[in-house]
Amino acid sequence: MFTKNVVTTLGMLLLALQSYAQFHFSGTVLDRQTQQPIAGATIRLQARGTHGAQSDKAGHFVIDHLQAATYQLTISFVGYGTFRKEIKL
Repeated sequence: MFTKNVVTTLGMLLLALQSYAQFHFSGTVLDRQTQQPIAGATIRLQARGTHGAQSDKAGHFVIDHLQAATYQLTISFVGYGTFRKEIKL
């Protein structure tokens, strides 16, 4: 009985520690030719779920509370081609 409770408790502690291993992903969206920031671009990270943000007037964005995983990054904005890249956090 004691061993079973210890194993269960250790398992729950490991899950709790894993949930604290969170990352954030940030960057700046720029026009490739002019190097000017693009405000309002949509940034998505897809893995098991979808996380997203929009770039601010300086082109900056931040996506918080990400788990370690391989994500499909997609950046899109009207009038521009869609950028896609696989990233690992």
